[in-house]
Amino acid sequence: MKSKLLFVVLISSFLFHCTISAGHPSFAQWKSQVGKNYASNSEEKYRAYIYAKNVERIEKNNNDPELTHKEAVNQFTDITEEEFKLTYLTLVPLAKYI
Repeated sequence: MKSKLLFVVLISSFLFHCTISAGHPSFAQWKSQVGKNYASNSEEKYRAYIYAKNVERIEKNNNDPELTHKEAVNQFTDITEEEFKLTYLTLVPLAKYI
């Protein structure tokens, strides 16, 4: 478990400081563009990891000739699909909006 966590931290740190691929901003550039800040260093590393995984998915989908749509990096690229659904696609009002 510790080696898995170390691997994620190392990969996240690497991705945080370099461009992930041609056409997509690095995590640091993206963060600056959308004005994201995180409460802790560990949260930032986790979000960098999620960002990298989402960019991989975006590239895979954009290179699939069967798909008729294109995807892009946006303000939601640092959250998981599950987090997006729970936050933005719910009919139950979240406490912070009440």
